[in-house]
Amino acid sequence: MENIQSLTIDIMNNKYTDYIYSKQYDKNRIVDYVITENGKPLNPDEIFCTFIMKYNDVVAFEFLERTEEGKFRLILTHVETFQYGRIPYQLLVTSQPIVTKPDGTIDWDAMPTVLGSVDSILLVEKCVINDDD
Repeated sequence: MENIQSLTIDIMNNKYTDYIYSKQYDKNRIVDYVITENGKPLNPDEIFCTFIMKYNDVVAFEFLERTEEGKFRLILTHVETFQYGRIPYQLLVTSQPIVTKPDGTIDWDAMPTVLGSVDSILLVEKCVINDDD
């Protein structure tokens, strides 16, 4: 079963956007983003979106795919939902794709123009059982 949550992100809004809601160890939780600037949708063919989160000193990032409807799709897996709690994340909107180094980390020296970024929270509800169960 697909669990789709739709969020509109305005790159000129410096406040938090709506949370992403998930449960611990969820996989295939889908979030579709509509990217706007001052309330007007940006052309999805001219921008790139990257989801970046950090928890327990581990940085995870995912390049969002464009859907046929012009939205950007994030598919959360058990990797992102392993840690429960309020996990901050950032959505970067850039003019070109972000470049990665051979080791898989982001090449910050080759960073394209950032058109905007929005901070928010991935809210992961704790699982009712633990590893010992």
